[in-house]
Amino acid sequence: MIYIPSLKRHSKSTTWLKPGLSIAFLFFMLSTLLFYGCQVKTQTDNASLLEEEVVSNVHLAFAGGGWRAHTAHSGWTIALTEKGKYKLGDIYNNVGTVSSNSGGSWFSTMLMYSNDFISDIESAEAVNTWATSSGWIGKQRKWFDAVSTCSDVPDYIYLECVFDHYTNTSYTGGTHWKKVVDNLIFKDYPLSGVTLSDQKQNWAKDKPLLLASTLLTNSVVLNESQESGNYHNYYQVCFEGGTPQLNGDSGSNCSNFRPVDVAAATFSSIPPSVDYKPSPLFPKLESGNTAYFNIGYTVDYVVESAPTHDTIITSPLSTANLEVMTAAAASSAAVGFGASQYLVDFFDIAWTFEDDAVSFSLANESITYKDAQGMSLKDLAYQKMVRMADGGPADNSAVAQLVRSLQINNQANGFNIVAFDNVTGITVPGKGLPAVGIDIASLFGYKDQLCITEHIFDKEFKYCLTTPELQIFESGPLYATPQKWSYGKGSTQLVYTPYQVTTIENPALGIKAGTTGTVHAFTCVYGDAATAPTDGDSDFNAYENMFDFINVGLDYQEQEGLIHLRRALGLQ
Repeated sequence: MIYIPSLKRHSKSTTWLKPGLSIAFLFFMLSTLLFYGCQVKTQTDNASLLEEEVVSNVHLAFAGGGWRAHTAHSGWTIALTEKGKYKLGDIYNNVGTVSSNSGGSWFSTMLMYSNDFISDIESAEAVNTWATSSGWIGKQRKWFDAVSTCSDVPDYIYLECVFDHYTNTSYTGGTHWKKVVDNLIFKDYPLSGVTLSDQKQNWAKDKPLLLASTLLTNSVVLNESQESGNYHNYYQVCFEGGTPQLNGDSGSNCSNFRPVDVAAATFSSIPPSVDYKPSPLFPKLESGNTAYFNIGYTVDYVVESAPTHDTIITSPLSTANLEVMTAAAASSAAVGFGASQYLVDFFDIAWTFEDDAVSFSLANESITYKDAQGMSLKDLAYQKMVRMADGGPADNSAVAQLVRSLQINNQANGFNIVAFDNVTGITVPGKGLPAVGIDIASLFGYKDQLCITEHIFDKEFKYCLTTPELQIFESGPLYATPQKWSYGKGSTQLVYTPYQVTTIENPALGIKAGTTGTVHAFTCVYGDAATAPTDGDSDFNAYENMFDFINVGLDYQEQEGLIHLRRALGLQ
């Protein structure tokens, strides 16, 4: 049957149409009404603001959100250049570590590794041309528009049509997300052959980079060894103390408990000239948590039997030789969550999604991209093959992994994290309380569950992703901190809120309690900007308008918003 995943921020819905195994793509549904032409809600004495103490220990966190996130991050950064007056080395001079997930990882890797991308973003004309011609989003629009055969297809298969064209693949059982990232998303700024251990561009050569991903842990499909017969290959990941076991046609479990559906992971790029400890790939394998993952592989789970091959994964695991674009693909594989047979409840659905989750070998104390298709069970176990997906069910994982890294490197107390966030709607934690983006709110414990809704003919089924606890800060500041600056209203806002935070214990994310700092949350709320251009021009028009909105908003009222942003980055 044709399976059409329609994914919206933190609420993923899917629809069944008719028999067959080819997959149709629809990433994220459009939401709310586009608003433009706004006014500032709060004002500050700019002279007084300029006299505030300059902050230090500054770090960046780029949130996820696909094409919308990349556009928003470009908007904030290009506004800081002030039409070419400043270079990246000027505006991010005081930044120590850069962290990102999902669409934010596309942006961070292009920004730190691509000379052509830097040249375009530093151009004096970028503020006028970024979304129309000579910037990433403008060039993406050109590549989408160039596929004339997709112009008249229904919206629900538009993305599939475009992706098919640029990957030269007819998707009949997977979407091959890595090919989409390599051949379309990085088409104008290719980083083929560039690894996380390679030197970054001059402005970033001494700055560590962290990319968030997740390890899929429950009944995850790796490959189908043959098209006929009951050869349903999968694996089950159990934490130390548990062993994989089969439950007949219900799939698999662990002997002691069913783990959450994902485990946090971090790809680290640390310059050799910097005294900085990389984050262990999996927080779950850090000392003091657990020693290993126990992975069992089997074939034909319809017959209840023990896994035929198993293996153990331990730490440390090096990410240095992993290609940058592959890490970015794993960080952004949102649909890859569906590769869990336990989550979606049907093997054929999980098999359909398997190529959305990027496959890796964890053998030889390193992580290496390897296509798992057609591998035998013995080889799957010997190579320690796993699948990894999007950096977080909530796009706050860039902040979480950054805090973890700063704690490991004894830089956590007194940190200043500039967190660039982008959402389609504002979250109000309670009556009379300040509005905030959900990605920021979830850091303080505000619940943000990720669910998939499936429509099978006339019936609806809902499956929710069981994630690690996402809270890393004490909840009080979420309910007590007023916005310091905002521009716009309704579903179109720019918001700046500096939260004074204290960490809580979160073993799943590797966070220790008791360190303090400030999270400078800069959120763009733009109702019409979808995470993926599911219907072409209307979405790209929304990206263009959102980009303009950020630049106009920061410049408004004698650049009040821009002054706040510069101060948060430790600039005079």
